[in-house]
Amino acid sequence: MILRDPLMVYPADEHLFISNGLRLLTPTVAEHTLEFGQAGSIHVEQPLDRDGDWKSLIPGHIIRAPIPFRGQTRWQPFRIFRRTKKRQSGAPVVSIDAMHMFYDLNYVLLEDVRPENKNGQDAIQWLFDHPYDPYGQAETKLPLRHFTFHSDIETLATAYYEWKTMTGALIGEDNCILERWGGELFVNGLYFSICKVMEGSLQNAFHIAYGLNLTEVEETLDYTNTFSQLVATDNYGNKAHASIPLTYNGLPFEKHFTQHSAIPMT
Repeated sequence: MILRDPLMVYPADEHLFISNGLRLLTPTVAEHTLEFGQAGSIHVEQPLDRDGDWKSLIPGHIIRAPIPFRGQTRWQPFRIFRRTKKRQSGAPVVSIDAMHMFYDLNYVLLEDVRPENKNGQDAIQWLFDHPYDPYGQAETKLPLRHFTFHSDIETLATAYYEWKTMTGALIGEDNCILERWGGELFVNGLYFSICKVMEGSLQNAFHIAYGLNLTEVEETLDYTNTFSQLVATDNYGNKAHASIPLTYNGLPFEKHFTQHSAIPMT
C-alpha cells in the first residue's frame, strides 16, 4: 500500500498554516491542474465518512495540498469555490473544486491605477499600493497584506488599469504585467514572482527522441482555399487584379472578391 500525504482543511481566514487545520482528508480522488502562466486548481472527491471530515468541505475554506515538484513536495493552499454532493456507485460523495489562493487577488479592484515608466518590481508594487479601498480596509482585510512578490524585469513600461481586478492586471488582461512587461509567472504559497524566466525553472530540461520509437507519421496538405489569381470589383465598376507565380500543379486558381462600397449622399 502506498502512503500519501493527507490534505489539510483550514478556515477561510487562515494564512499562516502552522497547524494541522480543521481536518485531515484522505480523499478517493485528488487531482491538480496547472497551466503555464496560471496558478492552478484542484479537484477533490471525499466520501461521507463517519468522522464527519467531509463537513469541513464548504465554499471559502482552504485546502492545503501536497503538490509534487521535482521529486519533492510543496504544500499549496487552494480556496474552495464549488461543492457538489452526489452518489457514486451507490455511496454518497462530496466533490469540491478549489483555486489557488493566488486568485484571492480577484477580489481586489483597481479603480484607475497607472504604473508609468516603471520596471516590473515597481509596477507590481504600484498596483499593490493603489487598491480600490473606499473603507480603508487595505491594511486589515484586503488579501494584499498576505502576499509577497518579486520581479527581475528591468524593462520600463506603462499601463493603465481602470476597474480591473488585481489578478487581471497581473496575468489576465491584454495589457497585464505578464504581457506588457513580459515575463513568466511562478507561485508558491502566498508568494509569487513575474520574472524574465520562470523562477526556479530549468532551461533545456526536455529531451525529445525521434526516429527510434516512432511508429506513425502523418502529414496533411489542404489546398481547399488556395488561389493564385485574385480579381476584385466594387459596385462602381472598378476592378483590380493580382496574381502570384503558379505553384500548385501549374494551374491558375482564380478567385473573385466584391467590395460593396457605400454610395455617398448628396
